Amino acid sequence: MDSRIRGAVWAALALFAAGCASISIDQPKDQSTTARLPQQILVTQKGFVDYGDPFLDSFNLSSYNGQHWQYVPQSTLYYVPPGTHMLTVNAKDGKWHTNITKASSFTVSACPLCYSCPVGTVHPVTGQCCDNGVCDRSVFGNFGPPFYGTAKCQQMVFPSTNPIFWKEFDCISTQFDLVRGSAAGGQQMIAVSFTPSQGGVLRHVKAPIGLRNGTNSLLVWITGDTNNRPGPVLESLMLINIRTQPVATSARPPVEAPDHIYFIGNTQLTAGTRYWLVLGPGAANTDIAWNLALDDFSIPAATTYLVTTSSSVAGPWTRKTPNLADQRPAFEVDVR
Repeated sequence: MDSRIRGAVWAALALFAAGCASISIDQPKDQSTTARLPQQILVTQKGFVDYGDPFLDSFNLSSYNGQHWQYVPQSTLYYVPPGTHMLTVNAKDGKWHTNITKASSFTVSACPLCYSCPVGTVHPVTGQCCDNGVCDRSVFGNFGPPFYGTAKCQQMVFPSTNPIFWKEFDCISTQFDLVRGSAAGGQQMIAVSFTPSQGGVLRHVKAPIGLRNGTNSLLVWITGDTNNRPGPVLESLMLINIRTQPVATSARPPVEAPDHIYFIGNTQLTAGTRYWLVLGPGAANTDIAWNLALDDFSIPAATTYLVTTSSSVAGPWTRKTPNLADQRPAFEVDVR
């Protein structure tokens, strides 16, 4: 072959190779097929990629509330239960339109954020309950996926040979406040305010609470607002069988995944309207810890985090430290 033709062929092949896109499903750094946490399974790309629908087992990760949202490599898997799974990512080269779909089988050994919904399944990326093609929507939250990229949440909890990061615990602090009865060190109820970003029927509240001692029961109220204090009760329930607050060790902080509080009423929340989540002890000897969020603070002028020594939602309510900013308890409110 003429050297000029040979050179042109190699140049064309090099140009073609440079223009080709590809994706890969990356296993943990040790190249094993077992992930300690689902976050270790990542999709990376080279070049311009057109993504189709990705599937975890038979669950379409792009299907959300009857619409399709674009799955991208940053769409990390956080809610994949322990066991063996198959991830399939459909994709085409953005320039040549060739099929570059990839599939990979892997095993998850632990998932501290996983939970079960009363009906349906948990979305592996968003962490919302989904059934019949419809998922809950988060309308307020001060921890979880929206905070994974913050500087604090990216830090290690404990430096070690096997580092644990705050994001593995949903950006929840090791610090906590107490919900307790009069026989458990002094009556205290806690109220935190929230303003939904969207309207909808209240379905689900996530809160990292753990029983320290006493009767395993918790009173929960959702109220309106009256003069920057909890107002009319919109819905209430008693929660039992709360998990035990984990004990701190040299390798793990005293915090686990949030408990899940499901509402069965028909409380309609309105976007832009202020509400309160109130937690109180279910018995005089109840002693419950409520872990704080890493990146949400109530400043004195805001009045968004209140306590009372009363056993009534009516209060009176006060700020625990009226002249200082407080880290607020961690919670998320979901609607449908």
